[in-house]
Amino acid sequence: MKQISAESFLNLIGLNPNESILSHFNKIVESTPGFREINSHIIALNDKIKHYGACITLSSNKDYLKIKNASSSDVINEIENWATKYKISLIRGSNNNYYIAGKE
Repeated sequence: MKQISAESFLNLIGLNPNESILSHFNKIVESTPGFREINSHIIALNDKIKHYGACITLSSNKDYLKIKNASSSDVINEIENWATKYKISLIRGSNNNYYIAGKE
């Protein structure tokens, strides 16, 4: 699988990288098992769920990528099917959020 730069990944999920964001993102990459294997799948999921008003972003208080605003059954099904298909561990948070914990 082709690797993309941190800046490109962040741009593709809608973030404008700066030093602080890049530093936090690098911590997330290091603490997420299999991140380099699943990064393109994360981008694809973000593209699918943004039509539902959900998105993938950096968690502000944990070293995880966070799936925000997963409130409708359609987006929840999309996320859960994606996780099953690519064998990705999710942590269900509060307020309709999920955290991407890494490859199983």
